[in-house]
Amino acid sequence: MATPLPVQMVADRVKLYIEDPAYDFSVGSGSSFVEGLMLEALEEIASRVKLPGLKTVATVETVAGQEFVQIPRGYMEDRMRSVYSVTYSRPVALYPSLDFMLKDLGQGILGRAGSVMGVAPEGDTLWLGRTPANPETLRVVYDRRPTLADCGHSGNALIHPVARYVAYNLWDGSEDGMEVAKRNTQRHEVKFEELVEKLRIHYGPGDPRVPVEAHASVDWDAELGV
Repeated sequence: MATPLPVQMVADRVKLYIEDPAYDFSVGSGSSFVEGLMLEALEEIASRVKLPGLKTVATVETVAGQEFVQIPRGYMEDRMRSVYSVTYSRPVALYPSLDFMLKDLGQGILGRAGSVMGVAPEGDTLWLGRTPANPETLRVVYDRRPTLADCGHSGNALIHPVARYVAYNLWDGSEDGMEVAKRNTQRHEVKFEELVEKLRIHYGPGDPRVPVEAHASVDWDAELGV
């Protein structure tokens, strides 16, 4: 089940940080400026923290004679976890990049016919080590990109860091061009980094291949100290 970000709670907290009636903090449409910053914050956090609830399992069908397939929509770049050949009942080697796979398997691997022995994600494309001689079903496990409607199972834990991200970006715009240091911008940016580090310690780093201990339920208002 998708867990939405509590956007109204985030907006209410941002108001406390900004205290400027000139800003429009209305949310709910999914397309307001403030909600755009919230989405940026989610993507930034998810790139650095292994947020729970974003793991996705899907299947892709290869095409005979074609050396790549499209990764399912919503895939978060660099967050492929594993690949398994359903057709041949065996795991498929996962490489971090196409260059790495070509270096390991050889430059001619893309044009060589046979069952898939390795894959390398590049953007939304999954390059295949050996061009399938016959259609092959691959099961891919990856992290999907978070959205305001689905941020995994960590919605309450994200309220404070997302609010800090929005606040420091709003202050950055209002303090732009000032001769003095951007004190408010820097204060909220530093706090954002501190909160992200706490999430990273609790949930684990963004690389989905790094194992993490199971995490217990946490009172995030108390844990984050805000």
